[in-house]
Amino acid sequence: MFEAEQADLLQDLSTLPQNGTIRKVNELVKRARLVKVHAIIISHLKNEMPSVFGKGTKQQELINGLAEEFTKLQRMYKIPAVYFSLSFFFFSYNMLFNELFSSSFSKIG
Repeated sequence: MFEAEQADLLQDLSTLPQNGTIRKVNELVKRARLVKVHAIIISHLKNEMPSVFGKGTKQQELINGLAEEFTKLQRMYKIPAVYFSLSFFFFSYNMLFNELFSSSFSKIG
């Protein structure tokens, strides 16, 4: 039994470099998807803004209805809902809110 465990441990140790590479690629793909979703959100919000009058009220309206805007974008771009969930989107979500509250949508981009 000890030999079997030892062989299993050696097998696991030999696959560690391969697993590390796969993990790094998966992390890179996850970050690329987050960037894409973030860009889609910012672009959509900027396009929803009026060009001349009522920017402040429209911006506040969009911020208050952000969940509906996310649902609209999910349907429009066929993006899974998990990319808009707070657990998956945590860091980018916080960055997005900081951008939304700190500046005007017309300055973003």
